Amino acid sequence: MSLCHGSVHFRALSHASVLFDSMNGVPGEKEGKGSMRSLGAFEVIDDMKRQFEALCPGLVACADILALAARDAIVVMGGGAIPGVARGRRDGVQFLASEANTDLPPPLPDYDSVVSMLAEKGLNARDMDLLSGESTRYFTRPTETTMT
Repeated sequence: MSLCHGSVHFRALSHASVLFDSMNGVPGEKEGKGSMRSLGAFEVIDDMKRQFEALCPGLVACADILALAARDAIVVMGGGAIPGVARGRRDGVQFLASEANTDLPPPLPDYDSVVSMLAEKGLNARDMDLLSGESTRYFTRPTETTMT
């Protein structure tokens, strides 16, 4: 399981909208198919959010919490300190599982599916490489995809 995964959000979704809980009977992105199979430790992130909110009500974005949690996890796992993690991005406030299910790649996508999904948004395979990060490469087998 990875602590966080890079994804492209195409609508008004927040860059960390996976942290939003369901509201008024509308399932949050946290309950989307991809999130349910690939993410975990939400209770740790939720606890961090409560602590930040107690100190700085309404000022800490969910994207900041994910960035700081990833930074701290790398340090705990022996990866060394990461100075200067950017913070302060406050973007979308939508959190719909239905949009996450249609706009985000599944946790174990095959290359052609991701390229096709991005093509629907006007992007190509080169864009996918740029959005995925230079160190991410997809290796596909009939039943699974691994990223290295």
